[in-house]
Amino acid sequence: MTIETQRIKKAAVQGAAWNYATFLGSKGMVFLTTVILARLLAPEDFGLLALGMIAISYLDTIDDLGVSDALVYRQEDPDRAYNVAFFINLATGSLATLLAFFSAPLAAWFFKEPRVAPLLQALSFSFVLASVGNLLESRFRKELDFRTKFFVQVGKALAKGGVSILLALTGFGVWSLVWGQLAGAASGTLLFWFVSRWVPRWEFDWSIARSLYAYGSQVILVEVLGMIHKNIDYLIVGSLLGAEALGFYSMGFRLPELVIINICYIIGQTLFPAYAKLQNDLPQLRRGYLKTIEYLTLVTVPAGTLMFIIAPEFVTFFYGEKWQPSVVIVQALSLYALIYSLSYNAGDIYKATGRPVILNQLGLLKLAVTIPALWLAAQQGIFAVAVAQALVTLFLTAVRLSVASRIIGLSLRQIAQAFRPSFLASAGMALAAWGTHLLLSAAPALASLVLVSLAAGLTYAALLWFLERDVLQRVLRTVLDSFSLRKASL
Repeated sequence: MTIETQRIKKAAVQGAAWNYATFLGSKGMVFLTTVILARLLAPEDFGLLALGMIAISYLDTIDDLGVSDALVYRQEDPDRAYNVAFFINLATGSLATLLAFFSAPLAAWFFKEPRVAPLLQALSFSFVLASVGNLLESRFRKELDFRTKFFVQVGKALAKGGVSILLALTGFGVWSLVWGQLAGAASGTLLFWFVSRWVPRWEFDWSIARSLYAYGSQVILVEVLGMIHKNIDYLIVGSLLGAEALGFYSMGFRLPELVIINICYIIGQTLFPAYAKLQNDLPQLRRGYLKTIEYLTLVTVPAGTLMFIIAPEFVTFFYGEKWQPSVVIVQALSLYALIYSLSYNAGDIYKATGRPVILNQLGLLKLAVTIPALWLAAQQGIFAVAVAQALVTLFLTAVRLSVASRIIGLSLRQIAQAFRPSFLASAGMALAAWGTHLLLSAAPALASLVLVSLAAGLTYAALLWFLERDVLQRVLRTVLDSFSLRKASL
């Protein structure tokens, strides 16, 4: 292993640790905010916000034309490139705000819900508020500086949650969620600008702009296709089943998204820049990918399994009895998120090797399969939609893993071997957790939640230690070596 490769490995591990700290801090506050707001607001309020956020999410994928990812990928002349990107982001953020504002009546007509229009018009200002912040965030991500990002994201979560709760307490209803979103976007940009102390210079280089667009155009299509797929279930449920059904469905999605999908995302934020630096070292890239999926699934597979088991007690205790229809949604989407995590980081391999076009091809396949499946499932209700999500994702995961294995020269057997520790330990954990759950079926929700989780955690740790001890030792050694070497270099 070269000195440069070792440095990248250390930075990636440290970045992942800070990214996880960011996850615990910011998403922990988001969870606490959600629990409070779930008791203050009605399911319909969350459904209305979700309808507005669907339109915002689609425009959000193109608001910087893929420039932020292009800057992470580009290794030469970074200062000049960021000056060029500043003006691009400011212009595209303003354009996205105008598009969202004036298309709001069209969204309200599509969802047959006139209350969506003013909500979407207010939310449209999040684009211009966040445009510069997204650029500044990419500077820290490029250098694998996730420690700084931690403080910004926690501050952003505080602003968003604090404003939402305060307004909900004073009777603002769904508007408390809207103003919370805007407060989060504004505070994120201000905090990133404060900690970066970066002042852009007026220097627009068309050759740099073209190179950013050349890479970014492929990323945009990747993001657009990904966002369509990410929100297609919300779109179908909202348009066919209404705001209240979408409220139950979106609340059911929050726990799997918080615990599993967000973990995949924060790990991916570290891996893409790390993989990009290894783009010319295929053996190291191959080893890094195998270790990534092995370590990632040590968290996501048991998390998804446990969430499936404890969903009834979790929803009852944290959200309240009025959210009971969300229980089966949490269970089905926990399996969906678990399956999704198995191939999540394959996309970082495609981007890091300069082949984002593969993501676009897979994205088109994903849409061709997902849209009819979810549309048919919606005729049977929100639970059927959640089950269809899991089944479709199972098929797509097999395809993504197969393609990734071909690109970097891995066999499917090697990939399956990387999944072995988490699957073996999680199977034993599931038996212990389910048995404890049955024994405590008459216990209060909180007692059952705590004891089942404790039994599951202890069983999982014990099985890993006895069956896959070398994996645990390797994980621990990787983390300790990275941080001890960092300390020695300071």
